[in-house]
Amino acid sequence: MNEIQYIGETLWPGRLGHFLIVTGFIAALGSSVAYYLAEKERDKPNSNWLNTANWTFTIHGISILGLMGIIFYVMLNRMYEYAYAFNHVSDDLPFKYMFSAFWEGQEGSFLLWIFWHIILGWILIWMAGEWKPAVMTFLSLIQVCLTSM
Repeated sequence: MNEIQYIGETLWPGRLGHFLIVTGFIAALGSSVAYYLAEKERDKPNSNWLNTANWTFTIHGISILGLMGIIFYVMLNRMYEYAYAFNHVSDDLPFKYMFSAFWEGQEGSFLLWIFWHIILGWILIWMAGEWKPAVMTFLSLIQVCLTSM
């Protein structure tokens, strides 16, 4: 059987988005483990787990923000070959409603929760004191659950 050739289909946003979501999930999982180990080894002065956890959470945040940018790009350019753009955007939709259409679907709602948890996590990384490893362990686990959806 011959392979089907699609004309005019843009595949790079889907591939890049898949890479970013997998990277975000793995980074969230790694940061939750690293924060847990940092909490366990709090009394040891040479423990690098906290630094590793902060970096992996930052990688998680950057990959999710990149994913949001890709989805917004797909919606703005009305790439109907992607289901999210097909279901939530039309040629008649004015630009001023494009942002609210971004959060309209279930995937967008989960991205909104993930986004605000990333902002909260970055604030905690900068400002939290001795409670940072314990609190960030659970925040990272929440991110793992949300990102898996």
